[in-house]
Amino acid sequence: MVNIYPRRMEDLQGSKEKVPESEKEFYRIVNVLNDDWVIWHSVRWFKIRAEGESDFVIFNKNYGFLVIEAKGGEISRTNDRKWKQSNHEAGVEHTIKDPFRQSSDAMYEIRDLYIKKARRQKNKRQLFRSRNEWYFPLIYGYGVFFPNCYFKQNQECIDYVEEQIFDLNDLKAQENWEEEGFKGISPLERYFNNLFNIFKERTKWKIPPDKLFEERKNAIERFFIEEVVSVNISGYIDWKRFYQKRNKELDKINEVQDFLLKALSKKKRCIFIGSAGTGKTYIAMKKAIMNHNEDLKTLFLCYNYELCNFVETYLNQFIQHKNKITVYSLGQFIGKIIKNLNISIPKERKLKEHFNNKDYCFIKEEILKNKDVFDKFKYDAILIDETQDIDSNLWELFNLSLKDIQNSILYIFYDEQQAINPLIPKEIYTTFGMSEDHDAIILNHNLRNTNKIAKWLSTYSNLGNYSKFSGISGEEPITKKFSNLFEALEFSIGEISKYYEQGINLDRIAILSNRRLQSLDDSGVVKKRALMGIECDCCNIHLSKGNLYRVIHPKTISEFNSINFERKILFKPISEFKGLERDIIFLILPKEFKENRFKNLGQYLGASRAKFKLYYLEIP
Repeated sequence: MVNIYPRRMEDLQGSKEKVPESEKEFYRIVNVLNDDWVIWHSVRWFKIRAEGESDFVIFNKNYGFLVIEAKGGEISRTNDRKWKQSNHEAGVEHTIKDPFRQSSDAMYEIRDLYIKKARRQKNKRQLFRSRNEWYFPLIYGYGVFFPNCYFKQNQECIDYVEEQIFDLNDLKAQENWEEEGFKGISPLERYFNNLFNIFKERTKWKIPPDKLFEERKNAIERFFIEEVVSVNISGYIDWKRFYQKRNKELDKINEVQDFLLKALSKKKRCIFIGSAGTGKTYIAMKKAIMNHNEDLKTLFLCYNYELCNFVETYLNQFIQHKNKITVYSLGQFIGKIIKNLNISIPKERKLKEHFNNKDYCFIKEEILKNKDVFDKFKYDAILIDETQDIDSNLWELFNLSLKDIQNSILYIFYDEQQAINPLIPKEIYTTFGMSEDHDAIILNHNLRNTNKIAKWLSTYSNLGNYSKFSGISGEEPITKKFSNLFEALEFSIGEISKYYEQGINLDRIAILSNRRLQSLDDSGVVKKRALMGIECDCCNIHLSKGNLYRVIHPKTISEFNSINFERKILFKPISEFKGLERDIIFLILPKEFKENRFKNLGQYLGASRAKFKLYYLEIP
């Protein structure tokens, strides 16, 4: 029986958003082949700046591999070399990509990937034709499957030969063969054999495939299955499908958020309460854009600098008058106020030391001695993101920055479970003149994480209050234990290198921990370096394949982005990454916090940053 992936027809839907009927039909008819054949549906390939997909990849160790592109409906090619796909019943016709070109491109990508990977193997000579020829050792070819039209009798072109096409006439012959009891070789297998013969003639063989020793053919088959094709359909994320589904979800969510903000447009006070990933920051940014369009001077306040920088970059895409929106981190805001106090430079420095030491009560008392300073810091609207991280001693200062305490807008966003400093909700309502019954908006739809990541972080951290999840199931988070940081980093880079080879941009990946890179290391592998003039902690990791990767802990992400090194990986303490996200997160946490509340908080904060893939790595 044929080896086919996925193994069941009903599992085809998991490989694509919507599986065309032509691909379902091809899946059905290949099931009559024997176990010499290995077939994959929907194999994606990636390069740094491009990606594509093979509808079907067919492998037979006695011949080689084929790529088949399936197209339903009436297929035709115009005189100006454009391809058309028609559905006569629906009266629809549209232009499509050249199916021969699609299957040809995919064929060459798979061939090149095999050569690239095989040359790195210790037994590489066994994976090629001979010792000194780094060519694909078997035959490779491509064809098309047109199950709804008699393409061969209606079209002629020098770009392809008739034997490359399996159309409605061939499909009927296949069905007749099945009805007559499966006698002899099937029209489908004859089609595959003809394809191999066509492409065999195009290659000058020193050692033809049928003359290779069985041991070498088995090695080639095993390598092709395990290292070339299977990783593309099981070990890596189908980014295009995830993004398509996520974008459809976000389109709906955007409409709901826009409707919500319009419905609340007359309200001057609001508290948005939601766990990590429920869209608090995006709602705040939308409100800032609405304020800008209404010509309201707005302060957007974040707890940390990295989130502040992200928000400012995002808003600059949509606003014309940048002076209408001021984005500050808490440190920047308090620093500006201190600088404008009528005090000596030594006292100014002393106040900043108190702030850095988190002596917020003293800071508040000193600032309130000179309330006139707030005349320089008056806003029509204030939006405070990650409010739970801001000490309650400082809340009164925000009220003083409102132009009109009754009529100015104040929206705050918080996650009580994510608090660095525990929150007292009643104190928030009292301080900001709000009512829990009338001003609280509850957000409980997880918009960021896949279902399995969201449920994992809720289970393992006992934090995260969600009643609705993303429509993307995703993959189970990977959990592993290591004896030290360097082992965890080596494993992380090994995994990251595989994503990189598949064309995944390293900007989509981050390594997080609850400590700084330098403080986690006792082996001396982490060093303070100056890369492109930027001071940072850096750990160089050389893979066995000879590639150098650098794990870099910069002061800021913008500094990291300016470092001109191709294989660089961002490392950040969790607290510096609050409010941000990446497609793939490697979360490293020490085992010593296992029974500690902050271990759970670290799991919750770190894991909730991962959109599609999470690795949880535990060290002593």
